Amino acid sequence: MMTDTMTQSPIKVKVSDGAGPTVIIPFSQLEDVRKQLDGHGFVYWVDEYAISWNGGPQTIKIWFSRKTDAQKIQAILDSAV
Repeated sequence: MMTDTMTQSPIKVKVSDGAGPTVIIPFSQLEDVRKQLDGHGFVYWVDEYAISWNGGPQTIKIWFSRKTDAQKIQAILDSAV
């Protein structure tokens, strides 16, 4: 299970009305998450800029198309070592 290094909680896929699934992660974990997504053939894009709130660690958002199955993304992140 991939764990968010900032919160020590599992990384969760978020779904909102009208948009595709998203994942917000610490920037330091971007390469590891991308390896998982790429290895399973997901198509996605990453925000151009990482954001730091109140001087904290930088976070970045990964976006998927509306047609992408959020449960499949979550299953991949949950099964990652």
